[in-house]
Amino acid sequence: LAIVKDCTDGTAGEKAAAQTLDQKRTSWWKRKLTYIDHLRKEPDASLVVSGCDKLHNALAILADLEDPSVGQAVFDRFTGGLDGTLRYYASISALLDERKAPMARRFGEVVDRMHVLAGAASKLPLEHEVYWLKVYDNFHYMDESETYRLGPYFGANAALIAAKALVDETIDAAFAEGRSPSDALAQYRAAGEDPVILGSPPVSFSAWSYAEAKCIAS
Repeated sequence: LAIVKDCTDGTAGEKAAAQTLDQKRTSWWKRKLTYIDHLRKEPDASLVVSGCDKLHNALAILADLEDPSVGQAVFDRFTGGLDGTLRYYASISALLDERKAPMARRFGEVVDRMHVLAGAASKLPLEHEVYWLKVYDNFHYMDESETYRLGPYFGANAALIAAKALVDETIDAAFAEGRSPSDALAQYRAAGEDPVILGSPPVSFSAWSYAEAKCIAS
């Protein structure tokens, strides 16, 4: 039972809750990122089952890639598409190598071949250019346990747009209350410098600087 739980990356209810294509895509990335993180700490017995299961899946994908009647169309079956699926398997491969799992070498060979047939120039981890916004859920912003995350956002530009929108919402609400630009900025600074954009490669964004520029422009 413990192994079954360890090898499960989401419930049927969680998967069914996503209705639109964007919701399904976001749900998929969240589940897979969580699952990869879980694999890092999974007990050895569970890791063997997870690794063998993923090797079987990878071999099935490879067989379709090598079939002229299917080829890259195989990725149309997956919510993550070509890019997300390749990143997912590349991340699993790196993790199995790191933990010296018994199927790691064979898994790596299959994943390498998948990338070649898919025409991928390089192997990227699942979290590459996937961003989150860290937001403080209080007004003293000292306790990291009192933060929450929004996302994922795919690409730096999407993360920047979302971060700026949060600042705009707060400043505009202060203006609606009749506060002056200086008072609105002071109120914003009192709540901590957030949102903070998390992800790799890093995105340069200062919520305070953006809020200050917005207030000056007003």
